[in-house]
Amino acid sequence: MKKYLSGLLTGIIISLSITGFAAVKLTAQYSEARVKLDGNYLGGKVVSVNDGKTSKNYVSIDAIVKALNASYKWNGATKTIELTRPKPLTVEQVAKDNLNNCVLITCYKNGEQIGTGSGVIIDVKGTAYILTNKHVLDMGVEYGISYQWIAEDLEYKTKSVVQLDTDLDIGLIRSPVTPKSYAKFGDSDKVVIGNNIVLISSPGGMRNTVTNGIVSSIRTDYNMNHFQITARATPGSSGGGLFNMNGELIGLMEKGPTEEENCTIQINAIKKVLEKLQ
Repeated sequence: MKKYLSGLLTGIIISLSITGFAAVKLTAQYSEARVKLDGNYLGGKVVSVNDGKTSKNYVSIDAIVKALNASYKWNGATKTIELTRPKPLTVEQVAKDNLNNCVLITCYKNGEQIGTGSGVIIDVKGTAYILTNKHVLDMGVEYGISYQWIAEDLEYKTKSVVQLDTDLDIGLIRSPVTPKSYAKFGDSDKVVIGNNIVLISSPGGMRNTVTNGIVSSIRTDYNMNHFQITARATPGSSGGGLFNMNGELIGLMEKGPTEEENCTIQINAIKKVLEKLQ
């Protein structure tokens, strides 16, 4: 059976010739319609195909796969598109994948320790940075970075603050050593209330403490969305990484109004700042 596709012009005319049958003329047009999944619009446009009798709507398989965080392959033997959707990780697996991507930050001024905070190792345009809160960096002028793979009483000191953003309360330090790995960015727009999450932070200077919980609310403050979470966080947790159950970074811990109202900055807002980094 032979199929011929031709005439991919404005309005898209497709001629389908099948051996043993008369030619069927199909007309396909892009539609302004969009497809919505779990409250989020899929990428790509809807294509309406009409054979003169009936009309059917189609959407790109790539858009669906991306929305489902899945992958796909074509099985020629069964003439089937096979979708594979990853299973959620356990808390243990998320922690194992990301402990090396999180650090303890000790802030110094005039040679004295002033306070501590947390940070996440990220790759921005091929350079290793530590992402944290601006209010953490404001405590000091020099910073001791303690990585998961070194002894807890050892640290690498640096003064290399690269960028501060007051509106988002984020700051970047250039990593003083080459990291073993980097946190992978997720899509915070896909997060919904009730999602399971894992927080890795250093409360009270206790490096890379793992807690878990759920997204209990999505709050809007100063025209920005924040995740309110049930995972416990205390002073020193600021700058800690919030991960989804795929092990992806979806937020950064910040100061909450009270200990019971732990909030995080959504990673998609942070990405916009990072894109402007030279």
